[in-house]
Amino acid sequence: LLQKKLLKQASEAFGKALAKDPRHPLALANMGGILVRQGRVARALPYLRRAAKALPKDVGVRVNLGLALLRSKKYRQSRGPLAEAHRLKPSLPLAQLLFGVALLFDGKIRRGAKLMDAAVRADKAMAGLLGGYLSPLVKRKRLSGAIELLKAILIGEPANRVAKKNLQILLRRRGD
Repeated sequence: LLQKKLLKQASEAFGKALAKDPRHPLALANMGGILVRQGRVARALPYLRRAAKALPKDVGVRVNLGLALLRSKKYRQSRGPLAEAHRLKPSLPLAQLLFGVALLFDGKIRRGAKLMDAAVRADKAMAGLLGGYLSPLVKRKRLSGAIELLKAILIGEPANRVAKKNLQILLRRRGD
């Protein structure tokens, strides 16, 4: 509850700042980030796109923009900002992880798996962020990508029975 209240207050403050200067890059970036955290990704996209233009070297803006695009099922569009975030800060696990996911959707399985694995090995909690991308990968007939995603989840959560079971199902479906 406290977190929601703080996000609401921050959102109001950045809204006021943007009312005074609609091109203020930090207000755009922060408003977009808050909206992503609130799950209002469609609303966050215009703020983040404008912030990305105004702040060409800001990794956080690119990660938030890529995340918002992934959550909006704009998988191909997410690759650009996530690639840029990874280029700017290759050691950032969240950028590695999300860029890896974007690559899976693009059919670049080996490279995507390598990035996801590295991110989860660096921070086991990253594995918890991957589950939401399994179903879209399967629906898009990206079985190899879904398999690699499940393997990355199991690196961070080796006791995850659901991931193990789904991995077995997908391996059988693929013919392994």
